[in-house]
Amino acid sequence: MWDRPLAAAVRRFAAAGLRGALLLAAQSIGAEPLAAQRRPDTTGAVAIRKTATVEPDCAPWDGAALAFWIPTERLGGPRNGWLSLRLWLPPTRAAGRYDFPDTTDRIGRVVHFVGLTSPKAIDWATQPREELRGVVQVDRVDTNHPVRLDLDFTAVTGTRLTGQIEAQWIGARIVCI
Repeated sequence: MWDRPLAAAVRRFAAAGLRGALLLAAQSIGAEPLAAQRRPDTTGAVAIRKTATVEPDCAPWDGAALAFWIPTERLGGPRNGWLSLRLWLPPTRAAGRYDFPDTTDRIGRVVHFVGLTSPKAIDWATQPREELRGVVQVDRVDTNHPVRLDLDFTAVTGTRLTGQIEAQWIGARIVCI
């Protein structure tokens, strides 16, 4: 039936398990083993870089606003945490310096969501959070360019979140009614 070399190869694949069988199959067609393949130098690089984002939003009274999501690790904070910054100002008036908490309830709100791996994974009812005190400086807001922010916040627990970031635009145009 089968010739001896083929039967021997089948026995080697079966004994090697799935991973080993794939490596043996790759070698049989002349592919280099993974360990021998040249890889780019990634010394010091982060495998997944979390990006700060900005998108159109609506203020509580349905006026134009901006919503920022900023990974706290980019601000010297914990790896699993996100800062949610809402500026209840239209993009044309958003550039400026703002102190938080906002005692006027006309500028916005900033919250640190503790232990959050991604804004997409948030459970609004149960996600641990802490209010922040501090200041944000917003540079020119132009939907054709990232928005540069200088942030300096402190949580009641003493966690300090500070740094400069550029938020990338996401989302589409929305209508607030």
